[in-house]
Amino acid sequence: MLWDFAPALFVVGVGSGLAVAPLFDIILAGVGGHEVGSASGLLTAVQQLGASIGVAVVGTVFFQLLPSDGFVESLQAATWVVGALMVLALPLVFLLPKQAQRG
Repeated sequence: MLWDFAPALFVVGVGSGLAVAPLFDIILAGVGGHEVGSASGLLTAVQQLGASIGVAVVGTVFFQLLPSDGFVESLQAATWVVGALMVLALPLVFLLPKQAQRG
């Protein structure tokens, strides 16, 4: 059962690795050279805050449903919450610059 998740987790891990590094360059594309250090620190802090809030929300949904619904149903509900949050975040992608700054 545990190994059934391995292919999906591998794909997610590779995809995240290929997306996060260029994403930081694209997000920082509009920042002036004298502000890159501060902007990078702020971006990292906001990323960590967002991840913490996301884990808290999904974990709350999962553990609230766990006693009454069981593991599988709680996991399905938490997965739906993650999917809904991704759909809500999708329009924000179009606010990013089209390419990273050269230089």
